[in-house]
Amino acid sequence: MAPPLHLVIPSLVGAATITWATWHITRFLTFHFWLPAHPLDAYKSKSPSAPNWAFVTGSSAGIGYAYAAELMHLGFDVIIHSHVAPELEASAAELRRLRPGAQVRTLHYDAVTFTAAELAERVEAVTAGLPVAILINNVGSIPISGDPFKEFSAYDGEDIDRCIALNASFMTHMTHMTRLMLPTLSRSSRSLTLNVTSAARVGMPWLSLYSATKAYNAGFSTSVCRELRAAGRTDVDCLLLAVDGDVVSQGNRLGLAPEGSILAKDYARMALERVDSAVRRGMVQLNPYWKHELLFAIMPWVPESAVQAAVTEQITQKKEGFYKLQ
Repeated sequence: MAPPLHLVIPSLVGAATITWATWHITRFLTFHFWLPAHPLDAYKSKSPSAPNWAFVTGSSAGIGYAYAAELMHLGFDVIIHSHVAPELEASAAELRRLRPGAQVRTLHYDAVTFTAAELAERVEAVTAGLPVAILINNVGSIPISGDPFKEFSAYDGEDIDRCIALNASFMTHMTHMTRLMLPTLSRSSRSLTLNVTSAARVGMPWLSLYSATKAYNAGFSTSVCRELRAAGRTDVDCLLLAVDGDVVSQGNRLGLAPEGSILAKDYARMALERVDSAVRRGMVQLNPYWKHELLFAIMPWVPESAVQAAVTEQITQKKEGFYKLQ
């Protein structure tokens, strides 16, 4: 005799729930703790004597520099970019010391004031003849003079126009760089674009306009990734690199979270170690630090009041750290 339906249904739901949870936990653990022995080898030349190049924007300091340093460690020569010439040259010299004999090229221009024609000319000049297989679009900050933590109601019309124009310059830069570099990347048998965004994309209090630009980064990168896949392009991989928590760097030292903050060099290593697995799994977004990903995975399952409290506390800490220095 078959068991009653009122007993069968709960059993099936329970089994399905356990299976679902086990699958997600297994994927999470293997992604973060089962790492490849030779990260990014898929983006290197098949010839051992051929050079391997990567291009990192916004890379003379902070997490951008950490990406460049980790790429050097993995055997890539690098092109680094900054708008601060002395810092750019000092960083290039330091990178050369990290791996004697390695090549480092520099590209100096301001990502806020550039024109499309100027950018195309300079990118073409610095990449000429180089088999660049990796692009990391890392340019971005809070380009606001004065108080960066401002209630939206406190902006006047001119403030909004100025702030959007400044933030839009970074969005435009990432968009142009991706367009300009796709033909170069396509010349390699496999290539990679990483577009960096931050937790601000989900909407942070007192950072409304900045959050909107980070949402653009996420939408643009995901769209390009899916477009490449829809076109059957297996030669260019594209991922959104989500910096979904505090990373200690030159540009991020104020009001850091007491738990979950890691050094830029460690974050960069984690990110590049997990690219291969993210691409193999067909992901469009890479969250390399397990604590950050866990926090974001929990967000849809908790009340909005809890999310509101968490983001308010985080930005309040940063506001207080900023104001202490004023």
